[in-house]
Amino acid sequence: MPKILAIDDTRDNLISISALLGKLIPDCTVITSDSGEKGIKRAETEQPDTILLDTKMPEMDGFEVCRRLKSNGKTKHIPVVMLTAMKSDAESRVKGLEIGADAFLSKPIDEVELAAHVKVMLRIKTAEDLLRKERGLLEDAVYEKTKALRESEEKYRSVVESTDDCIYVVDRHCVYLFMNEKALTRFGLSKDKAMGTVYADYHSKDDSKGFAEKVKAVFETGKSSVYEHESQIKGEYFLRTLSPVEKPDGKITSVTVISKNIT
Repeated sequence: MPKILAIDDTRDNLISISALLGKLIPDCTVITSDSGEKGIKRAETEQPDTILLDTKMPEMDGFEVCRRLKSNGKTKHIPVVMLTAMKSDAESRVKGLEIGADAFLSKPIDEVELAAHVKVMLRIKTAEDLLRKERGLLEDAVYEKTKALRESEEKYRSVVESTDDCIYVVDRHCVYLFMNEKALTRFGLSKDKAMGTVYADYHSKDDSKGFAEKVKAVFETGKSSVYEHESQIKGEYFLRTLSPVEKPDGKITSVTVISKNIT
């Protein structure tokens, strides 16, 4: 059942508006406030679906009430229809719309026009409430997904950094895109200096050529490659696994290398 708040300092006007709305929109509930200050507080607590607001009121006029309603996080989403007794007051209309009013009507109020405006405001409020709900659900889903990805990344990082194997990622030109701590330590590098260097910087010409050919084959075939590698350090042997890293469309972007000491 829609709820409409009428704010007007004249009691008779409130009675007339309540009766008129009750006749035009039978399923609505009309609540009233006889001052701007009270109206703002009632809007916060009652959360009406539309507010009918008189422009001329003592202490706080309708323009200031509207400005406060639209700057308040609890009430800014509520449509406001301002009512004025001055039919040709274009300046007031512009002022009201500029501070956030959603519509402007002149007194004496035309019943058909009032009903049409209120019904439009109610539809707008219903649609915006639905959008806010969906946005909230989407934000919750994004938060949960982000949290899950962060946790997954932390687990992955923990595994990658705690292993005794050298793990690194290279592009098709054998440029290092990532090295775990084990690989950095082996090459005597820091992370900021390692990125952008190439395999050939730390290995012999023949070794670099053979590695480049294997990386090229992984890019071309999309299949992993496993082979034994003799280190430049005499007596050390490694089992290397080269695996393609693919995008959802199947395009290979890089190759992950896991080098396990099997000496």
